[in-house]
Amino acid sequence: MLFLTKHDRRCSAPLSLARDRLLTLDDFETLKSPTETIAEEELGSTPNWDLQPKFDPRKKAFLGRILRDFGHTWRHILPREVNNATFMRLAYAVIWILSLDFTIIERTGFENVIGRGGPYVTVADLPRWDVPDETIVQIGSCWFVLARDTPKGIEMIREHMGTSTAMADSTTSTVTYAILTLKQIVCCKVHNGELALTQREPLFSDTYPSDAATDLLLWASDPHHAEPKPYRLNYLPVEIQDRIIRQGTTSSIAAAKLGIQLALGPSFSWTEGHGKIRLEEVFRHRTEASPVESQIFLNGVMSGLSYKCEAAPHRFKVDLSSLPRPRAAVSSS
Repeated sequence: MLFLTKHDRRCSAPLSLARDRLLTLDDFETLKSPTETIAEEELGSTPNWDLQPKFDPRKKAFLGRILRDFGHTWRHILPREVNNATFMRLAYAVIWILSLDFTIIERTGFENVIGRGGPYVTVADLPRWDVPDETIVQIGSCWFVLARDTPKGIEMIREHMGTSTAMADSTTSTVTYAILTLKQIVCCKVHNGELALTQREPLFSDTYPSDAATDLLLWASDPHHAEPKPYRLNYLPVEIQDRIIRQGTTSSIAAAKLGIQLALGPSFSWTEGHGKIRLEEVFRHRTEASPVESQIFLNGVMSGLSYKCEAAPHRFKVDLSSLPRPRAAVSSS
């Protein structure tokens, strides 16, 4: 056997393969440490947590779509083995999206992009936003554990439970965690030292995030896990709420974000007028008549996600009144 040791994992490849041809990184398989093997066995015997996640439906309509588009935009690296820096950037991007911790930059009016146009993200691109070093992040009452696999996440949870930080902000004897591996999401609860897990749901593996995975993410990132305190505006008809938040923002995307933050308005329909709002994958020229384009920035860096309402199709109208009237047929005797 041939062994390859990297800073984040240890791999092996059969020696017989090396005799036949030159090896590539794809020929090496990741080895599990004894600790990971024990954790994998423990995972199969861990009690099941039948969690029924509840959250604001506005979040699923808006953030669920953004997560799906994030998976599409970075599909060339999300399902693959990446180095630790890239893994952390992608994991924090998910957390920031769930927390609405992103900035929307609007492109409006005329803009000539000669020499700067092209795809926002190519197959050679990697995420460039800076992220913290912490691998366990608290959102509300839930702790997000950023780990390469679920057994490693469970190991991190057990270590975290031994610290005073885990129970410092908990008013009960139960602490909740969400293990985010990018390929999967699983929620955990620790009650009186006993660990219980939900089903592991596929996230950014070979397909788009499943509904069950999105639901777990939205539940875990909800700081309240309950109905927010109502404002006076909440007692107005939903249509009026929608008009108010749209008046206070430049684009429909910004209005949808504000609606979630204030718990106002209906779920986002991803339409504007008669047009659909779509993911804009290419940086293009703009005219004065171009629809507003909303770019999502993470920690000051373009995320690759940008949205714009599709242009209304040009329809030719014919003024029938200007055409000569057809002559009446003359009957022959």
